[in-house]
Amino acid sequence: MEMTIDGWDISEVGAELRRFVDRHHEINPNSEWNAGSKRPVFLPSDIGWKTILIEIMVRGDGYDDICRKRGLILSKLLTKATLKLKGHTHTYDVVLKSTPKPDEKVK
Repeated sequence: MEMTIDGWDISEVGAELRRFVDRHHEINPNSEWNAGSKRPVFLPSDIGWKTILIEIMVRGDGYDDICRKRGLILSKLLTKATLKLKGHTHTYDVVLKSTPKPDEKVK
């Protein structure tokens, strides 16, 4: 699956989107407001926000190359960014919330 971050195609560094999941979350007293977020998503009779989970596979010439490419992708998500996914007619304005440690996913 293809993905762009602010118009930059992640395939330029040998990466591809492997999984995409979107969810609706209710707002509660323990909710955190992400910097750069405009406002929650308002649905009929419900107040909440949408979160997405993406899993990206990065190919490279060894561990260091993969970590460098992964770091480049993450650096583009440190501030508000717009994601466009192949097969989706709309875009997502996103702010990176969390990411696994490199050794948790890199094999």
